[in-house]
Amino acid sequence: MVPPIVLVATTVCVPPVVLRVAHARGSRGLLSAIALLVCLYNALFPALLLSDSTTSTNKAIVLLLYTWLANFKSIGLCLQRGPLCSCVNIWQYILIYNLPMIPVLDDNKGRRTNARQHESLSDHPRGLVVGLVGKVVALLVVTVILCRIDGLYTDYYNDLPLYMQCVCEICDCIGLYAFISIIMQAGSVVLQCLPATTSMRVAVDFDKPWESTSLTDFWSRRWNLNTGYSLRYLVYDVIVEQSLVKRQKTPAGEAPPRMRRMIAMMAAFAVSGMMHEMFLVYLRYSLSSHGMWMAFFTIQGPCILLFDYHCLKGYGARMHPSIKRVATLTILFGLAHVLFFPDIVRMGIPREVHDNVSQVFRLLLPNSTVYRYHT
Repeated sequence: MVPPIVLVATTVCVPPVVLRVAHARGSRGLLSAIALLVCLYNALFPALLLSDSTTSTNKAIVLLLYTWLANFKSIGLCLQRGPLCSCVNIWQYILIYNLPMIPVLDDNKGRRTNARQHESLSDHPRGLVVGLVGKVVALLVVTVILCRIDGLYTDYYNDLPLYMQCVCEICDCIGLYAFISIIMQAGSVVLQCLPATTSMRVAVDFDKPWESTSLTDFWSRRWNLNTGYSLRYLVYDVIVEQSLVKRQKTPAGEAPPRMRRMIAMMAAFAVSGMMHEMFLVYLRYSLSSHGMWMAFFTIQGPCILLFDYHCLKGYGARMHPSIKRVATLTILFGLAHVLFFPDIVRMGIPREVHDNVSQVFRLLLPNSTVYRYHT
């Protein structure tokens, strides 16, 4: 049995170093073979390191960092796409490979419409720290609220009134936003403390998703942009450019057909749905999710076509931005209530995650009783 510390050290250091060496040699065949081995290892790594006793929170973090993001970065490197292509030294390779962050793209190369990889998050360290503290406080508040609701995530959850279920789900949405953004911004905080990497600026990851005025605004410019960027360079751009390997030069003024962009968007959401379904398989080691998460993300494409391209561009031109925000969040929450939450509540994942977060806060407030569930 391999000791966990050896397994973790191997996972953190060996793949980015080997990828860096293969990339420097310029052999695409060797690089592709190594990337394939890295992806297979990352697919097996959670099963080797994680056990039934591992918390769902730790499982989710490992799956996000390696089974999704690190694998996509490795495949993107083979196709001359993604954040690893912009790394200039081995330390940047290791950091970008392991942490959920992407470097700022060159202004002359970055797409300045929907993607925001040209905008730096690390230019304002004080705002970064304040935002991180605010998200920790938000996570603390929603954890306390959820812990004080009678019957929350027990066998009686489905018997709660609809309005109480919605309150729980809204708190879950806030907690999910705070939890994921804390993980994403941790990499930026690390970079602020490492002088050897001060030349690498980190792009925006989250930006006030509650101010979204359309579904496109939410998914492309405000919510979990690091993960969205992985889908952009490995799915969307491949279809739009009609080329697996990134083209070095794009003809000036040549815009891709609208139909091709729509197909690429649909494919990106479908891949996102498949990756989220894989998360549930790893979390519970079973195929019992009924494909609800796959449906939630896949349906976002048609909703964007209907809501953004038809409603907002027609009647929406005369709408006040506040009305657009309410309409956007209502659509997202309605879909989440029907497709996102039922399966994970049935599997007991939210209750387990809340218990994990509560244990962390109990270390800070050991004498507090606000984290005891009322059942």
